[in-house]
Amino acid sequence: AQPPPATRLRAQVPASGACLGAPSVMPAKGGGKRAKGGGKCAELKIQDAFKAGDIDAVVAEMRAHESIVGVQEEGCAALGKLAMNDENRTAIARAGCIEAVLAGMGAHGSIAAVQEQGCRALWILTLNTDENKTAIARAGGIEAV
Repeated sequence: AQPPPATRLRAQVPASGACLGAPSVMPAKGGGKRAKGGGKCAELKIQDAFKAGDIDAVVAEMRAHESIVGVQEEGCAALGKLAMNDENRTAIARAGCIEAVLAGMGAHGSIAAVQEQGCRALWILTLNTDENKTAIARAGGIEAV
């Protein structure tokens, strides 16, 4: 089953009970920071945004929490899944997702999970669209992978 077509929601994704803690981070395997507290909240918001097809919310959380491994991994995974829907690919590229994925990959170059999800998202974005291939190359995607 394909993910839902992307939409732009005007309301913020509601915070779950896990989002009530103070923001904090802890070390992740291989370096970087793994979300705990506020970072975990961002991961949950990305999951909710994915379910709603809200590309802008995914990108916003990735940009707001660039230093947190789990947020970047979850964001790249969500964008890759949303890009599985043919209608979403161009919208995703135009929403700044390519830059968000590349920024996450650059910030966590030694974290395999972020690299894997980022490469997967970029690959899916290139399916059946020369426009996205060109955009990824211009944004530094070839060097990143």
